[in-house]
Amino acid sequence: MLSSKKKIEPYLMALLASRIGSISVQMNNIMVKSARSSVMALARDCSTAICDGKGDVLVFPSGFPVHVGGTSLSGHTLLEIHGHHLRRGDAYLNNSPYHGNTHAADHTILVPVFYENELMFICICRGHQADIGNSIPTTYHTKARDVYEEGALIFPCVKVQDNYEDIQDIIQMCRMRIRVPDVWYGDYLAMIGAARIGEQELTKLITKYGKET
Repeated sequence: MLSSKKKIEPYLMALLASRIGSISVQMNNIMVKSARSSVMALARDCSTAICDGKGDVLVFPSGFPVHVGGTSLSGHTLLEIHGHHLRRGDAYLNNSPYHGNTHAADHTILVPVFYENELMFICICRGHQADIGNSIPTTYHTKARDVYEEGALIFPCVKVQDNYEDIQDIIQMCRMRIRVPDVWYGDYLAMIGAARIGEQELTKLITKYGKET
């Protein structure tokens, strides 16, 4: 958080903005190179962004505008639902259009970044899935009349990791319902891994320049 008593030189502001942007790009590259589905690995139907501790978007240098333009909605939803319970090592899955997500086929991973017990950033990775367990084997359900028909599994910012460990009940639910469980899990790991790298790099940045900066 910025202290009103601390002056930041323009060059440092530019340096920090560039560095945070490059971290988001790094997250996106990791996600694309690690994803298992052709939707994410080849078509690159995925995006990353970094929000501040209030859920407002700081950077979204790479990805689809429709993905990243509304990422602050997901950040705000995370804080509204879990704000008092967020902990270091948590990760959340959101694909609910009524909770700040685009549509059910876009799974969004949100990782809170803490420094000295203060929420500083939220790393966001969003990727289109090969299947989400709906009534037909596709995520482009043109005849769906509502969100329930489009997506069989809707997660409104549900915790999927606690203390850096998967919550197996949620993972098993997805694997049982989704037609390509290994593909889905591979993409899930790609998004989680990218967000965790973002968490590590942002923590290094705060350690170097101080959280007041």
